[in-house]
Amino acid sequence: MMAAAQDERRAIQQWLNEPTPPDLVAHVLFQAYARAVAPHADELQNYEAFSNTVYGEINPVFVELLIKTLGIKANHTFLDLGSGIGNVVLHVAARTQCHASGIEIQPAAARLAVAQLDEFRARLKYFNRRCGAVDLFEGDMLAHSAIPPLVSKADVIFVNNYVFDPKLNRALVELFLDVQEGAKIVSLKEFAPVENRITPRNVHSVEALFDVECYEYGPDYVSWTDQPGKWYVHTMNRKRVQAWLAAQGM
Repeated sequence: MMAAAQDERRAIQQWLNEPTPPDLVAHVLFQAYARAVAPHADELQNYEAFSNTVYGEINPVFVELLIKTLGIKANHTFLDLGSGIGNVVLHVAARTQCHASGIEIQPAAARLAVAQLDEFRARLKYFNRRCGAVDLFEGDMLAHSAIPPLVSKADVIFVNNYVFDPKLNRALVELFLDVQEGAKIVSLKEFAPVENRITPRNVHSVEALFDVECYEYGPDYVSWTDQPGKWYVHTMNRKRVQAWLAAQGM
């Protein structure tokens, strides 16, 4: 009897330590949104059309694709630049148990993200589930003091730059100069071309440091369109520039 009880406790503990299943994460996120965000959803429409702050969400099926493709694990650090109401941050933290952070410049979205986090944690607890550590910040991703340290230690950085203007995308590229070797930056528009050939003209640019891959997402993967689209993974690989310089005798 004692051995059976110990086996049961071990099984329960193993179940608790396993990542929360994707369907349950989506279910709890839906509940948290309905309670914390939906009553105030009109506040999310207060943005300037065609600006860098246009609001849009990544749907759970897309987040699952990101987690699987990038192999995000519990020992990783995830950062969402422009995290909106926090859906991606919460989803990744619950599914992988990793440390996930996000920053959002719009006050209403940032406030609702914190409210949704509280609701999400409480509802996960009801199912005897948990998520990894979560940090949510309000402010400018290019100016907030918390962001440079997070950028430098992040394993995966996600940025929905679908509507970002060239100036903001350029500033983000400069911010990425300090990411660690092998870090992956995920975006909806590329920061460097997929072929990304090194030439004498671009060898000293930040873009030259990245290997770039293009993937596709399916219909209804994002909130602003029901059409499929492309997304990009930029992997920091400083050796590619070193190898090019060596080949040039430099």
